[in-house]
Parts: sequence; structure tokens; C-alpha cells
Amino acid sequence: MRWLADECVSARLVERLRSAGHDVVYILEAAPGATDLEVLALADRDKRILLTDDKDFGELVVRQQHRIPALVLMRTGSEDYLQAWQRLEQ
Repeated sequence: MRWLADECVSARLVERLRSAGHDVVYILEAAPGATDLEVLALADRDKRILLTDDKDFGELVVRQQHRIPALVLMRTGSEDYLQAWQRLEQ
């Protein structure tokens, strides 16, 4: 899968996704400090699933109808990357 991992996503989860063969662009590496709108534009332009735990993206995508391929809002806490990984695997 093609992912765009927001800054708040654990680096360990990004590493885990990559080691499983996923194509992951990590905002901390590609565009640190990018605004939410810039992140959405990148996800849309590159046709990537946005992975985040920032509820602001839910507001932007659902209520304000900013278009992106998909949004995965993980509310597991950045410290618990294994739990996040298990949920993504399901």
C-alpha cells in the first residue's frame, strides 16, 4: 500500500510498515513542519492513504470535504506502535 504517515505517527510504526513492503512517505522525513493542508495536498497528489492520530484531519476530510484517497485515524497513542501495527494488519 501507499501510505503518507503524519508527523505524529511513531517512527517505529513507519519502519514496521516499510519492512512489511509498504511504500511509506513519512512527513518527518519528507516535509517536517508541513501544515495540515499541505499534508492533505501531498496525500491527494501522490494518491496515498493518510495515516495519522490527529483528529483535525477527520474534521478537514469529513466536514470540510478535502479530498484524499483515504484516511486512517489511529487513536492508539504514538508509544504503542505494536498495537497500531496489529490494527493495521487486521
